[in-house]
Amino acid sequence: MALSIIRAEPAPGGIIADRRLFLSAGRERVLEETATDIAYLLASPGTLIPAADVARHGLRVVDGRIEYGPVQQVGEVANADAGNVGDGENDGGQAQTPPPAQPAKPRKKK
Repeated sequence: MALSIIRAEPAPGGIIADRRLFLSAGRERVLEETATDIAYLLASPGTLIPAADVARHGLRVVDGRIEYGPVQQVGEVANADAGNVGDGENDGGQAQTPPPAQPAKPRKKK
């Protein structure tokens, strides 16, 4: 049995998947196979992801690999905001920003 390397590529009617991709229970987030909240299989390597699903989930091909989540603008550095929590992988690429810290209350003198 030979090992085949599949590169994601645009195809008529969608994108050819380079790896297994999954969806969350609400089908709103794309997940990797390491996620714990997988509910549905979106694609397996070599299968066509229909254009409707490509558009719905914001999928794109970058250097032969399917990417999803917010598009990084030129000049941005990945994870530049150290205040973000979430690993960007199991949360569908959507890092969550914590609420701002509350100022400390002054102590009352006794």
